[in-house]
Amino acid sequence: MSRKYGFKWRCSGGTCKLTGPYGTGLNMSVCQELASRVGPLEYYYNSAGMRWTKTENLALLTQCNSVVKKS
Repeated sequence: MSRKYGFKWRCSGGTCKLTGPYGTGLNMSVCQELASRVGPLEYYYNSAGMRWTKTENLALLTQCNSVVKKS
């Protein structure tokens, strides 16, 4: 999907998986890249157990979704 930051998204059935050199943490640039392509995210998490949701790290999820253009 994008090579802007050296990563690729593979999306299917409402789930997107990331491949590329993005490290082990959650990354705001990566999150915003996805949100700008698919719309506001309800959650963003990784397999290491880190998450941005409405109940955990809401400020970060809100910042991630700030790139989505409102209609």
